[in-house]
Amino acid sequence: NNSSVNEEEKNKDESENNNSSDSANIVEEKPINNETEHNNHFGLKYVEITKAKIINAQGKETCVLKNNEKTTIEIYYKVNKPIDEHVFGIGFYDLEGKCLMGTNTMIDRFNVKKVNSGCIKCHIESLPLLEGRYWLNVAVVDSMGTPMDFYRNYMEFSVISEDKCTGIFSVKREWEV
Repeated sequence: NNSSVNEEEKNKDESENNNSSDSANIVEEKPINNETEHNNHFGLKYVEITKAKIINAQGKETCVLKNNEKTTIEIYYKVNKPIDEHVFGIGFYDLEGKCLMGTNTMIDRFNVKKVNSGCIKCHIESLPLLEGRYWLNVAVVDSMGTPMDFYRNYMEFSVISEDKCTGIFSVKREWEV
């Protein structure tokens, strides 16, 4: 009987070892980029973002901006299945994933009813980020917040600045004695 118990334990141990090595192989074989892509891009695709661009004050597409520069975010989209109201959004994040600022057409009271494929633009008078690297998020959701197409970390961009303040952003300031 002892030999049959020992044999069962040995078989159980071998089975567990095989399962754990199979699990390790699955993890190793799974491309990291697909996991990142899945977590960072999702939605029902009734409306799809086909491209997003950062446009500088000179009207040129860029991924390097100057502190306090007038900036436009362009989001190109196609409609696969019409919905009643579209809510387009943008967000600026640091490289650790902290939201520095996020807004959308609903927050800004800009109604986007049924539309065809096209481009929506968000004009930013002055981007107050200090020198550093950042992420741009872009999204389109319905009026209830259901993601149609949502991109976290869509594009990395840099800000250059002569302002040597510390932190993430700068404010207009004046000193007086």
